[in-house]
Amino acid sequence: MSSPAASSHALPRGPRLAKRLLILGWDAADRLVLEALFEKGRMPNLRRLIANGVFADLRTLEPKLSPILWSSITTGKTCDKHGILNFVEPKPEADGLRVIQSTTRKVKALWNIFSQTGHRTNVVSWYASHPAEPIQGHVVSNLLKEGEPKSLNEPWPLLPDVVHPAALANAVAEGRQRAHGFPREELRKVLPKVDEIGHGDELGRHLTEVMAYARSLEATAHTTMSAGDWDVTMVFFETIDTAGHHFMQYRPPRMEHVTPRQLRLYGDVIDRVYEWHDAALGRLLERAGPDTTVIILSDHGFHSGANRPNMHGLSPAQREELEASWHRPFGILVAAGPGIVPGSTAGPCSLLDIAPTALTLLGLPVGEDMDGRTLLEILAPGIERLTIPSWEQVEGDAGMHPPDLRQDPIESTAAIQQLIDLGYLANLPEDTKARVDMVNRSSRFNMGVSLMSRQQYDRAIPVFQALMEE
Repeated sequence: MSSPAASSHALPRGPRLAKRLLILGWDAADRLVLEALFEKGRMPNLRRLIANGVFADLRTLEPKLSPILWSSITTGKTCDKHGILNFVEPKPEADGLRVIQSTTRKVKALWNIFSQTGHRTNVVSWYASHPAEPIQGHVVSNLLKEGEPKSLNEPWPLLPDVVHPAALANAVAEGRQRAHGFPREELRKVLPKVDEIGHGDELGRHLTEVMAYARSLEATAHTTMSAGDWDVTMVFFETIDTAGHHFMQYRPPRMEHVTPRQLRLYGDVIDRVYEWHDAALGRLLERAGPDTTVIILSDHGFHSGANRPNMHGLSPAQREELEASWHRPFGILVAAGPGIVPGSTAGPCSLLDIAPTALTLLGLPVGEDMDGRTLLEILAPGIERLTIPSWEQVEGDAGMHPPDLRQDPIESTAAIQQLIDLGYLANLPEDTKARVDMVNRSSRFNMGVSLMSRQQYDRAIPVFQALMEE
């Protein structure tokens, strides 16, 4: 029997430890790379936070796919509960695929819970956040950079529903950095030998696009933080992961297939990308103010030594199969500021513990249906973990999209096929149908992997059996 719905006004409340909470996602940030930089006296802003807070390993989940992991981080729930299973999903119109949408998420994210409890939240570029949800605060979705024209003279409109509220859209659009106009001196900071590689270098083009997006995200974060009072700001940077897939192979020690010239040109790109994040961190901390509690985390690590996979000479299909093997099973957790005990040690912790800990920092109860725990060992002494049965049962406006816009991509694919079988829809083109079917199968496979990794074999076996039969 389900528990009766509750009002957010009647919920148990604890002491509010964090006046403001700044949560930064650094996709694939790795402890081994960071510690090597620390030994050289680099990353001063992050080192300062760690000296006054906590630095811990953060266990990832399986499968190690970013939309799944970052949705688990912000919901505190595994993917069978939150419903985000892939990078892409079938379009409701049955004419192809689209980037995974916020309308597919089945449960409340942290920003929905915070909005429901009267907290103003800024959300910037979090995975699966498009279309932007109408919360109290500001949302700029992960499609911020889509549609950049090839010419600097062409207009660059935002896609619909990227920004909430719409009144902030012009400021966000103006703050974006075009890759085609990226300042060469800025590129030189992460690629000092840029003049040697020339304008046509593919790796240089990749890095330009990556850093233009990073600058756009930082500018957007400042725009939202300066647009009014806020309680929580959540910003996601994918730059370290994206750069890693292109440049980690060139970082010392030299891999067998890397030439001395490539090592000289690209060998320090990764370290410099990390340093860019540290500089951006310093600017965001200055904007947030000294009384802000900060959480920095990554969803997994990234191999940087002898365990790096060798992709040289592989076909695109082979590379795609092996890209996830770059990811180490532990990300990072850095926490500092009011409510965090400096020098405390976090016990074994996972991505699922971030949401419960963030709720406790704001004096809010944790849903008993969340799969993680509050990291009480790093919080101020005497703090207790308050709970409620589920935030899904709490009534009130959580700033979620209306139910008629939400969909389960697997169920919708089945419904589309049924309409085709009944003759109500023309058959999809074979190539489109094949892509939709492939995404459907891979999403269900990801669900099975998640269940298997948590030893829920009775639920996983039917998933794999159905896939085998197909």
